[in-house]
Amino acid sequence: MNNNVNANNNDNTEEDELKRVDDIKQVEQKYEITIEQVFEQMVNNLSNEELKEMVDEDIKNGEDYDYNGDSDDEDSEDETVENTTTIANMVDEKQELKEYYVYSIQPIENDKMIYIGSTSCDLEIRFSLHYSNYERYKEGKGGYVSSYMLFDAYGFENCEITILEIMYDKQLLRQKEQEIISEYKNKPDFTVVNLVKAYTTDEDAAKSKQMYNKKYLKANCTDEVYNKLRERKQSYYVSNYGEISKYKSKLYHENDTYREKMRLSSKKHFQQNREKILARHKQYNIDNKERLQAYGKDYRKRREEKLKEKHYCDCGGHYTISQVWRHYECGKHQKWLITGVVEQTKHEQTQCECGGTYTKSNSSRHLKSKTHLKKIREKTNKK
Repeated sequence: MNNNVNANNNDNTEEDELKRVDDIKQVEQKYEITIEQVFEQMVNNLSNEELKEMVDEDIKNGEDYDYNGDSDDEDSEDETVENTTTIANMVDEKQELKEYYVYSIQPIENDKMIYIGSTSCDLEIRFSLHYSNYERYKEGKGGYVSSYMLFDAYGFENCEITILEIMYDKQLLRQKEQEIISEYKNKPDFTVVNLVKAYTTDEDAAKSKQMYNKKYLKANCTDEVYNKLRERKQSYYVSNYGEISKYKSKLYHENDTYREKMRLSSKKHFQQNREKILARHKQYNIDNKERLQAYGKDYRKRREEKLKEKHYCDCGGHYTISQVWRHYECGKHQKWLITGVVEQTKHEQTQCECGGTYTKSNSSRHLKSKTHLKKIREKTNKK
């Protein structure tokens, strides 16, 4: 029974995806936008979270990215609703709005073309933000939003914004927006220009992730778009190199499969580029000869001092690094392991009741000395 339900769900998902592709093709024919441009828009709209998942997955699969120590300081342009929008934030903070809106943007001349979005600010402000972001996009300063299809075809001044639903729960806003998008996509008379889902379940997210699979992209887009995705992931890798290095180190120590994959990958890379790698190492040694000699001299000095350093054991003895195993096998250490009693060392000073001190080697001589006997006699007489 469950298998049948899952099969039906998969069929519905495939039908939805096919209908979505048909919608995109309609837009292509009417507005002269190619499928490659659609994929490019999808790549441009990738968030940092999606890029992180993709880069982490690539690392698990043994793929790596180049890091030259440079960081990407350019601010990412995120064109989602309410992003870095000072006006909208000011309205939210000042008026403490409790109403949230699902809205549509449609051309006045063609009400069968529709873009659907959601917002917490006034519709006039949201519409003006669409316009300002559209102007920035035309100047090459912002990312792409699918509502721009309508502005390109009919002009911003010939489009209008309308409330479709009023919500009072922000947590459910995106979910409601996606429900309305799906509802309009199921209407044969309407063409919905939205390219990105407003809300995704875990299953949808997994399927969306497959859309960016290398094989899928190579089969459905140009090399230019595929390389652009690679560049975006490379940029994310460089700007988050510290965090990714920690992740790779953790993965290397905890994941046997990944560690073996990295070992084989490194070996294969060396075999394929042996001459190039050896030449690069040789040239590096020549260019940094004095610095490497100074480092080697300093290292040998520190190493020599470390080898001579004494380490004290709980058994009462001591050892150097080069003698550690010899010490562990000696009689004194083995006796301490059995009895737990710390044996007095040969030169350890012991305080005597007479007030003097003695070592283990001269204890009998001290106890027979005239000084010791005299002081013990004096103490006895006083009592």
